[in-house]
Amino acid sequence: MVIDKKIADYIISELSPVVNFDINLIGNDGTIISSTNPDREGTLHYGAIELARHNRDELIIYEDDEYKGCKQGINLPVIVENKRVAIIGITGNPSQVIGQGTIVRKLTEMLVKNDLDRIIRFSKENADLMLVNDLIHGNITLHSKEIEDRITQSGLKCSGPFTVATLRFHESSAPLDLENEVVFLDGIKERLSRLFGSRHMLCVYNGGEFIVLANMESRKLFDILVKVKAYIEETSCHSLICAIGNERDDYLAISRSYGEAMFAETYLPNEVPGVYLFNAAALSVLIDQIPANSKEYLHSSIFKRCSGEEINEICDFVLLYFNYNGSITKISEHTFQHKNTVQYRISKIKRKTGLDIRISHDLFVLYIAALYQKTS
Repeated sequence: MVIDKKIADYIISELSPVVNFDINLIGNDGTIISSTNPDREGTLHYGAIELARHNRDELIIYEDDEYKGCKQGINLPVIVENKRVAIIGITGNPSQVIGQGTIVRKLTEMLVKNDLDRIIRFSKENADLMLVNDLIHGNITLHSKEIEDRITQSGLKCSGPFTVATLRFHESSAPLDLENEVVFLDGIKERLSRLFGSRHMLCVYNGGEFIVLANMESRKLFDILVKVKAYIEETSCHSLICAIGNERDDYLAISRSYGEAMFAETYLPNEVPGVYLFNAAALSVLIDQIPANSKEYLHSSIFKRCSGEEINEICDFVLLYFNYNGSITKISEHTFQHKNTVQYRISKIKRKTGLDIRISHDLFVLYIAALYQKTS
């Protein structure tokens, strides 16, 4: 690791309040990178060169110019991951500065390590982003060991299923600045990691949207993203729109799953925050071909015995029922209602509309009416 001027200046600025002497951060080549005495920056410290050349644990200089360009003081190697990355020097009477040497060196190593961790993390995130972009945009057209190594290093498996989801903030949400992007990406990643457990997942932030690439079926990813959406909306003032493509067995087909997620996002019902599957979006496009007057007639016929509040409640439930594929357990978990309450709501819909949501034909009719309600 090479410590640049910016990192060196940061380290010196952090150390100077706790040390009553001038401090120098010196490169392994003997150049003073940063110092509390700006006149010394860029000059050679021959004592540091001596320390580096002979791999010494410390170098105490008792008199000014004992080594060319040096003042009295103590100089110590900065060791990170068993490698000397720099040399830290404290200028002053050796009897006064020797006692501070070990503490200052440890503080320096901690600061360098923190910055190294940040650099490693940035490199990993950049590599993940490049991999995801290559996969979703179809830049990878052949199987190869190089690509499979990149996939494995990212934490994904090379074998399917692969499912892509896009997550973006609803237009009513406050825009994110750079700092908030990092905070939200960390929050979403943390939540995803907890919910995914030992399963394999990548989450990157790319041009205004989060992209999730996971080794799982689309329905399972749907269940997880419902929880992520709820978490984000509970802990912030932001609403999420999530769209999910179909799963694919081959990593060369990941771009198709991404295309389906984009399709679902494009044809969402009136930009309503929620989690949407490609298949539901495709059905919405087909429903769009039904003339508006026919949908209006269907809507008014179904809900003629319902109040405005009841219509909204029924439509919300129908969309939820459709997205959860009729699972009473999952609807119960999502709404925090007992299964008996969910069953009661199903019975109420039948009583109010004459349609049984558990019958495919009736569900389809109710779904058309619910989409019309949401988009009109």
